[in-house]
Amino acid sequence: LIFEDKGIALWSKSLTFKNMQVVLNSIGSTPYTAEWNWSTVCASKDSTLTLDNTDMTMDGTGTASNVHAIYFTGNDKLNIQNGSNLTIQNYKQDGGDGGYNVNITNGSSYTSDHNRSGFTGTFYVTVDDSTVKVLNSTGNGSNGSHFDIKNGSDVEFSNNGSHGLSAGNLNIEDSTVTASNNGLTGITFTGKGSITDSTVTVTGTKGLTNSHRYGYNAGLRLGSSSATLDIKNSTVTVADNYTSGILCRKGSKLTIDDAST
Repeated sequence: LIFEDKGIALWSKSLTFKNMQVVLNSIGSTPYTAEWNWSTVCASKDSTLTLDNTDMTMDGTGTASNVHAIYFTGNDKLNIQNGSNLTIQNYKQDGGDGGYNVNITNGSSYTSDHNRSGFTGTFYVTVDDSTVKVLNSTGNGSNGSHFDIKNGSDVEFSNNGSHGLSAGNLNIEDSTVTASNNGLTGITFTGKGSITDSTVTVTGTKGLTNSHRYGYNAGLRLGSSSATLDIKNSTVTVADNYTSGILCRKGSKLTIDDAST
């Protein structure tokens, strides 16, 4: 299925692509041009978009500077499941209204390459037995969503202009997470963090300016006074960063058990 003119508008409806190849290249508007003429895919609350054993590619090349790839709002769901692959690249704008869910499950993948951001807003991301790559964002790789990464997943946030993996709550379990060469912090979160039976590597974090490198940015940052991080039976490597390695805000708590490195 190749979209040649307009994208997708969902009005509290569910849309599923199953066993398909879906292509949306250089699509700068939904069919609802009166208001949603700044996004390829846009939805009102209580909508669901599901990719089921489907490859979807979205390329924003040639669209206007205000165009978003996918803009969701309250209680919307994006499901990438059963070996599906979603690739989004070359969008200059990002956004979302918060409160929605992204579920990447059952051997699926999501790749964001050279967009404004990979995940924007505060919502809930589940990565279960799947792969996520957020690369070359001009801004943050993510911006405060809650991440649950588990069951052999492989997640990478690299070469993003600002933060790499920026989260509220962050759970990493039986998975591999890599953050390399990001602009501000490699991994930062403000809520409850846990790393269990996993391998996490943070390298090459730049820090935006010299004045911020040691007072604000870090390879791994507990970014609020209430942040906690429990590391259990895991290997965490924070090395070769151009800023602080690990930064714990006053009042935060870092716990490492004897089985971890």
